[in-house]
Amino acid sequence: MPNSFRHGSPRKKTGSSNSSGSNDFTLADFADANEAKSGRMKKGDTSCLPIEVRKKSSLASAAVESLAWDEKDLTEFDIDPASLVSRKQEFADEDVILIGPRDVTPSSNLCSVSRRFGTVYPVDIWILISEFIDPEDVARFAGISQGSHMVVHTAQFWMRLYKRCYSDKVQLPDSLKPCYMEKVHGLRTRVIQSLFYLYSPLSGRLQRKMAFENEPASLSGLRCVLMWHKRYKNQCHFFFKFQRSASVPCCMAPNIVGMGRLARFTSDIVHNSEEDCVVLQVNAQQYLSLPPTVMGMLLHTSFLSVGRGMRYHKLRLVFTSAPIHSTTAALGSGTTLTMDPVINAKILHWWEPSYPQPT
Repeated sequence: MPNSFRHGSPRKKTGSSNSSGSNDFTLADFADANEAKSGRMKKGDTSCLPIEVRKKSSLASAAVESLAWDEKDLTEFDIDPASLVSRKQEFADEDVILIGPRDVTPSSNLCSVSRRFGTVYPVDIWILISEFIDPEDVARFAGISQGSHMVVHTAQFWMRLYKRCYSDKVQLPDSLKPCYMEKVHGLRTRVIQSLFYLYSPLSGRLQRKMAFENEPASLSGLRCVLMWHKRYKNQCHFFFKFQRSASVPCCMAPNIVGMGRLARFTSDIVHNSEEDCVVLQVNAQQYLSLPPTVMGMLLHTSFLSVGRGMRYHKLRLVFTSAPIHSTTAALGSGTTLTMDPVINAKILHWWEPSYPQPT
């Protein structure tokens, strides 16, 4: 009996020491372990901790739970990598997906946006907003959304814009008076032309233009389709009408293809026969004999220098039938117009009041 008690007492001590030693950290608890373990302790392990340590840990956990989610540490969240992959597949349609350069195929776009992204407002809201759009901000308003773009292509928008800027104190040509604005065909073109009479910010731009501000060099590569002159008291004005290649159609055109009457209605509003044309007006001190053979030829280059009397300018226009990037030998068959003396030369666009409109 004494021997048994003698052997039994050490076993109890060993058992108690093992139970306390089982809570020690092992190699598997560190970063170089084969199996990843969470930083939290098990419920059974916390019972072996001293009472003071358990109290402090409970107070700390209560303080952490009282914090907001954005104030907590990342170690307080249990994140499972497998769950992230599944949730990424679940919510992939609600995010904006950007395709990188390596993933782009010839048939795919650079950026594909989910249909759920953004908010589509009714057209009625864009119609109400359009009543407060200034003439110089029409292009920005049309680029906001498809709804605002459609509003700009309506006759109602241009009629309201014309009525807001109209004033009976301003003298307008007969084609731009209110009685002619009832016609839908070419309404947008006529309203824009009238704004350069009625709207001071636009009309002021034309008044601030200086002589030779836009040199004829900017017309290089355009085809001369018409040439004429007008004589005044002491001057002679020469006009060269150039035409560029057909402009790119409006990006709204594919959306109205096949809509029949709506497509024709929209094309009537934006109709403008002079949209791709520009006129070069040259004011000479006297009449100059110029060959009419330049009509139908391309303007290759232009030279502006001082005239003979050192008082006016001399303008040389080189026309050719060959493309402007041809060799020098091909350009030798072209025609050169020399105009001296020249008082002024300016480029006129279809929206300017001084642009010679076709009769």
